[in-house]
Amino acid sequence: MQKISASLALVAAAVMAGAKVLLAEDLWWPFVIVEYLAAALLTLGAITALRGDGVGVLTGGWGFTAGLTWSTLFHHLQAGRSGPLEFALGALLVTAAVGFALAAMAGGVPRIGARMSALAVMFVVGGAIAATTPAAAQGVSLGGRWATQGFGSIVDMQPCTGYPTAVCGRIVWLREAVEASGRPRVDGRNPNRALRQRPLIGVEIIRGFRETSPDVWTGGRLYNPDDGRNYTGEIRLRDRTLHLQGCALRVFCQTQVWRRASDLTPTEQEN
Repeated sequence: MQKISASLALVAAAVMAGAKVLLAEDLWWPFVIVEYLAAALLTLGAITALRGDGVGVLTGGWGFTAGLTWSTLFHHLQAGRSGPLEFALGALLVTAAVGFALAAMAGGVPRIGARMSALAVMFVVGGAIAATTPAAAQGVSLGGRWATQGFGSIVDMQPCTGYPTAVCGRIVWLREAVEASGRPRVDGRNPNRALRQRPLIGVEIIRGFRETSPDVWTGGRLYNPDDGRNYTGEIRLRDRTLHLQGCALRVFCQTQVWRRASDLTPTEQEN
């Protein structure tokens, strides 16, 4: 059981360390550091256990990983996300529970394992509180209608349905709302074929952003109907303008400046 738990730990550590690069998930930087710390603990614990030096570090690493994974999954589910990433987090959570149980049965729960497990519980509680704290509700300062760069559309920013501490945005107006044929413009490049005939007006293009520092929102996704792709992003509020940065793989980034729709002059609205 000890070797099985150690082998699972090596696989889980590799997955955790590589997921940030492959998925380019935009997390608050302390969470990234803690996740790499959990991966390092799992690796160290696995090596220690395989050498026959006990399962204390391994048990602690599994407990900490379980707490971290649950905290992250809790935030994602609260933000209304449901997809391959959330499934992977669930699988990692189950693996952590199994790994912890196998290590515990192999050598009990040593003092270091108990301490790391307690720290994991504290992290879960802290993550849950952070996900529901009233301070995050400050995202409503983004509320209202915003004109995109070039005034091609207007997006209504509001608290996300079912998750009022996060910000979402839907298209409510398009300069070119109909095709040449006279039919409403549709989300024709959506990767989900079942959604390609839905009208663009009403499509949610901003999802799950939380205020992680004053006037800065991160952790969400930006959907671009022009290419049907989702991007990690960051939103910054500067005076009465929004600076939205969308990135692919954290390397290829573009920034747009949006203005309050109410700030547009009559001339700009006519052009």
